[in-house]
Amino acid sequence: MTVERRRRGAVVEGSEGESSEMVESPEGTRFAGVPAAMVEYRTGVTLNMGNYESARVEVGIVLPAKASPPSIDKVFAFGREWAEEKIEAEVERLMGKRG
Repeated sequence: MTVERRRRGAVVEGSEGESSEMVESPEGTRFAGVPAAMVEYRTGVTLNMGNYESARVEVGIVLPAKASPPSIDKVFAFGREWAEEKIEAEVERLMGKRG
């Protein structure tokens, strides 16, 4: 996850930067004898923080999946839900700081 604050287009000192966490894929991580694929989902939002300030929040996740359409679809849906929950929580946190 990346959070970057800007004032009049310039990055504000003390922007929060990047963070990461380990997440278990719904398909696991070992696929003995089965080809594997990597599924990525990324989303972002720019928030108007008022007073010529904005904050950009980006969230992404990369997960392993079995190389089959049902598995890829399942992992993609999981990644989308995970990323959207994270971005909603971060937007709520930032808007609360806005005062």
